[in-house]
This record gives sequence, structure tokens and C-alpha cells, in this order.
Amino acid sequence: MTTSGGSYENSQVGLVYRLSYDYGNRYLVEASGRYDGHYYFAPDSRFGFFPAFSVGWRLSEESFIKDNYLWLDNLKVRASYGEVGALAGGPFQYLSTYGVRGPGYVIGGSGVQEVFERSEPNPNITWERANKTDFGLEVSLWNGAVNLEADYFYEKRSNMLITPNVI
Repeated sequence: MTTSGGSYENSQVGLVYRLSYDYGNRYLVEASGRYDGHYYFAPDSRFGFFPAFSVGWRLSEESFIKDNYLWLDNLKVRASYGEVGALAGGPFQYLSTYGVRGPGYVIGGSGVQEVFERSEPNPNITWERANKTDFGLEVSLWNGAVNLEADYFYEKRSNMLITPNVI
């Protein structure tokens, strides 16, 4: 007869905000973000702030375009920048963990188990980050008969955890 089992406890907290402003359906501004905390990381690295900002300009609402180009329904340029966080690694990698194996040696005719460190702790482990930038253009012509949307994206990641290759 065997008995086995497990127990798990997880904890995560997140706060989200978003502020938008639209002036005359022409000038668009938005700020948003997250403030997250997770038990994966050491107390000093547990929380991360991930902001985002975007702006847009609907040129088609400006009088110098709206009054002269009636075939142009919408012309908007926009840009955004934001940071995204992702969990890196696994739970409690900032702590040393130990295992027991054995018998490792014999004392007085009895086998004695030995204790070993499973992995070296990483006290600096923290959120993976991705910085994302987008530039976009939206065009709509002839009462929506032709629509075009183009975007240029750029992403740069940091704090990525990888397994080292040891030869």
C-alpha cells in the first residue's frame, strides 16, 4: 500500500489603470499600465510596474483636410509604447533547495543519508520584460469602400532566463 499527495499555494496581485483623453475627436492620448506582484520572486523583486502610452492624430478631422478632401473618410496616425511583464523561471528560485539521497555512507554498520543542494539560488530573479513600440496609419476612403491599416512593430526583451550550457 502506498500513499502520496501534494499541496500547492499560489499568490499573485495586480493593479491595472487606464486613462484616456480625446480632444475634438482629433487628438487622442492614453496612458495605461499594470503593477503586479508574484510569489515567484524574492521580496525585494516581487513587484513590477509595466506602463504603456499611446497617442493618435485624426488628420481627417482637421478643417484643412475635412473641407477639401470629401472622399477621405478617415486618416489617422498613431504611435504607442509599452512594457509587458512575464513570469520568469519557477517558484522560489531565489532560495536554496536541498534534497536527501542515500545511503551516502555507512557509520557503525548503518547507511546514512546525505543532504545536497539541488540548485544554486538566484536572488536577482525578477520579471521578464518586453518593451513594445508601434507606429500605425489608418486610412478609409469613399465611404468605407477602401480601408487600409498599416503598422510597424518593434519589440525588445530583457531579463530573460535561459538554462546555461555547461560543457
